[in-house]
Amino acid sequence: MSTRDRTRQPAGTPTGGQFAEDPRPASPLSLASPPAGVHDAGGDPLPALMDLMRSGSRGQDDYLDQVPTHLPHLDTATHEADLFQPATLALAEGRPWDAEELMDIAARLNDREGRWRSDPTFREPVIVTEPANPTYADSTYGHSTYGDWRVGARYDQFAQPKQIASQVRSDIAAAVEAGYLPGGPGVTYRVRSANTGGDRSVYIHAHGLDDAEMLAAGEGTDGLPQWRPTAYARLVRQRLTDLGCQYVRSRIATEHDYAHVSTWIDVGVQTRHQAHPRSDAAVIDRTLIAAMHGQDAPAQ
Repeated sequence: MSTRDRTRQPAGTPTGGQFAEDPRPASPLSLASPPAGVHDAGGDPLPALMDLMRSGSRGQDDYLDQVPTHLPHLDTATHEADLFQPATLALAEGRPWDAEELMDIAARLNDREGRWRSDPTFREPVIVTEPANPTYADSTYGHSTYGDWRVGARYDQFAQPKQIASQVRSDIAAAVEAGYLPGGPGVTYRVRSANTGGDRSVYIHAHGLDDAEMLAAGEGTDGLPQWRPTAYARLVRQRLTDLGCQYVRSRIATEHDYAHVSTWIDVGVQTRHQAHPRSDAAVIDRTLIAAMHGQDAPAQ
């Protein structure tokens, strides 16, 4: 289905359009983290956090209620299973060094989140819902509608994938600088585009992310131990998707085998020591863009 049969954004809504004249098809961004900020509440929160984890390891039920006092920018419930519960277990099993490492990660994430939230120049990507009126094409198949459109605030129907990719590179660099995305030695973000043979896509891949921040011990369907992505890993993946989708207009209804996406945004995330084959590391992830519509990903 054509991607040109759509209206422009309503008046007053910001759109894309300021692009480099000759963007490269791929550009690795090696992004170093800005200088570490000072922990909130004036000083190192690690001793107080360790005291709270010790109280949790001794069975105190409300130990997590005081965590926001020391980590005001980190959602405790979101990271409970990855950081706080394992820390109390480590202390109960006599592994204080593991608990301290987990609390150090929590403090690091809190600082990073605090930076971008207090940065007056940084703005999160905006994606809005635009109600879709029934059209002739919809009713042809006996359906009144295929659902609402999801429209990025910087969507421009005339922008080509290479232009979107160029802008996303700049957006990622600003996001790392602000703390919205992780950076540091060895962390690279690669963005490339495709617009041939019906493939109109922007591919965003993050490489070299910190294993301790992105992976946690879990259990597979066979009951054997395996690594799983942390809540922060899922957040990073979603943020990369949103940075691309702010330039996209999409509507997906998998129950009707219908997908109308101006440009596909495909995201891959890999840590420093993951050694998956390319098919796993660079998987074309169309699940997240479908999830914005509350549905499963369309078949590829």
